[in-house]
Amino acid sequence: MVDFYTYSIYLFVLLWCVVFSYTAYYNRVVCKVKPFQYFFLFLSFIVLVIISGLRDFVGTDYNNYYNFYEFQSYNEEEVGVRLEIGFKTIIDLLKRIDLGPWTLFTTSAILIWSLFFISFKNFKKHLYLGLFFAITYNFFFFSFNGIRQAIAMAALGFAFKYIEDKKMIKYFIFIFLTSTIHYSIIIFLPFYFFISKIHFKQFVWYVLFFVSLLLHFISASLLVVPLYTLNNWLSFIGIEYGNYISSFENSIKTLDSSKISLGYIVYVIIGFFILMYYKEIVAKEKKYLPYFNLSLIGIVFYNAFANILIIARVNSYFIFFQIFCLTFIIKHLLESKNKIIAYLILLFFVFIFIYNISVNSNGCNPYQFISF
Repeated sequence: MVDFYTYSIYLFVLLWCVVFSYTAYYNRVVCKVKPFQYFFLFLSFIVLVIISGLRDFVGTDYNNYYNFYEFQSYNEEEVGVRLEIGFKTIIDLLKRIDLGPWTLFTTSAILIWSLFFISFKNFKKHLYLGLFFAITYNFFFFSFNGIRQAIAMAALGFAFKYIEDKKMIKYFIFIFLTSTIHYSIIIFLPFYFFISKIHFKQFVWYVLFFVSLLLHFISASLLVVPLYTLNNWLSFIGIEYGNYISSFENSIKTLDSSKISLGYIVYVIIGFFILMYYKEIVAKEKKYLPYFNLSLIGIVFYNAFANILIIARVNSYFIFFQIFCLTFIIKHLLESKNKIIAYLILLFFVFIFIYNISVNSNGCNPYQFISF
């Protein structure tokens, strides 16, 4: 049975956020009056925070975060969970106020979406498209599940403005601070030095794209030893994914690399679409290059290793930057003679959004508010 209430909530969020963020920068009256502009942006922001923060047992990992707040089990050695010091501090502070677990989810949502909004500071008029893709392309639902990593992903998007502005110290400080929320972001420290300098020809990316598709079909058992080696290296900087590798190793017998899911095909098609416009968009705006570099790295790794959770978890950062690339591409198409292509792509993502709701992506369905 279709839950029309859940679909209505999520479609309302999508329409509301896109309309009000678009109005903030494109309405002739609103964009000339700063208080009006900020008010319309706030309207987009607050709906995301309310829906994300005031949900009741919605999201795959909701129970774990609920228990972190209620029982602070990470402070008990016998059942301890390894949480980063920054996130533990947030929980401890909220626990002193003790208004309930909803404060943790709401505070997390405020962090995620404020960082996301600010990450578009250098492309303000692109924000409405950025929100469209963040909501339809599963980041919105991912933030219901991987809360700490979603904060870190949005923070990395924010940190990229320091790369654009060549502010190395601020970039390093911000990445270190965010690593107290989720350790994994620390691997992006050295990216400051080269992510803007990599400029492969489109042909090279095409080769990597198709080779990565072939790698998807290699025997999964060949990857176990390299994955443990990778995990041992990551553990030196506080990132531990050994449980994911053990789970993957145990599932190899039932894993059939020859099978591909509908979701995998869709992601591959989207990746290829981004690659098609890489040369054209970067030639038009050189500042988009680091966003495409991270996105294309993520596309290649997804094509090859979509079934391997340890790689998928780290790769989420790279895939996140597809939101920016899709935004740049659609903005380019809307400003050209190819508007019909842009509208078709936007419609395609609305269908993806509805499909994700229908398959309960990240535990998003059914949606329900908390009871105060």
